[in-house]
Amino acid sequence: MAVGRIWNNTGKGKRMGEGEWFAAFCGALTIGRTQRDSIAYRTGRIMGQLNHDLRALDSKTSNRFYVGSYGRNTAIPSVSDVDVIYELPASLYVRFNGHVGNGQSALLNLVKNSIENTYPRSAVVGDGQVVVIRFNDGIKFEILPAFLNTEGTYTFPNSNGGGAWRECKPKQEMAAFSKRNAECNANLVPLCRMIRAWRDRNNVDMSGMLIDTLAYQFIATWEHRDKSYVYYDYPPTCLTPWSLRSGQLHYNIRRKGASPRSPRVSKNMLQCRPPTGRLPLTSPRR
Repeated sequence: MAVGRIWNNTGKGKRMGEGEWFAAFCGALTIGRTQRDSIAYRTGRIMGQLNHDLRALDSKTSNRFYVGSYGRNTAIPSVSDVDVIYELPASLYVRFNGHVGNGQSALLNLVKNSIENTYPRSAVVGDGQVVVIRFNDGIKFEILPAFLNTEGTYTFPNSNGGGAWRECKPKQEMAAFSKRNAECNANLVPLCRMIRAWRDRNNVDMSGMLIDTLAYQFIATWEHRDKSYVYYDYPPTCLTPWSLRSGQLHYNIRRKGASPRSPRVSKNMLQCRPPTGRLPLTSPRR
């Protein structure tokens, strides 16, 4: 079934099938080189300053890695948040664990002050567990300072409620996500991106973490998970707001400031239908 046209340099359109259309659509949802270069440049400046101030190290790439949607490669060009973990030297844990008062808040303030050395005119604030840098173009970086544990997990500061240490497993979770994507013929990442495009198109209040969690759970048992773009018109019907209201997730997913609307990813794209069954969903991690 032909679903669209590709326009050539003569101004004449060539009909294309579903597989070609989805290939082109998914290609348009990838982040371009210019945007990636801008993110890498800012990351380098931030990490270079932290490495200089906290480790006496001249490096813009050491002791950090991307997490969140950008780290999972599920972000699309409309991405506004870039999440980065910065690995702190162990000596700082000893110092701030014995700090009088809220040592976690003091540690975040140390990281914040370092970043302000390289971005003095940007809005830099400590926010619970992260240091947030807001840029004028709408991009926001969230830096999570953390200590690497011997078992491969990370301990990070939580300055809320008087201060405490918390633990996370970002590398293990990203490895599990990458493994499932590989097992599904690399279909998990495009699925997450398409749902983000649908969310943005319809102004749906839905976090990227929730999208990736639902897609991760759904694709594990989807019968077409190892197929090509030709089958891409099937999965979104099982991940519409109707299915999101089923199971244990009682989210009221609505357009902001409006009544519910028939979900579409983009113009002429993915007219979704209520699914016939329910997905056994569990609450995603925050």
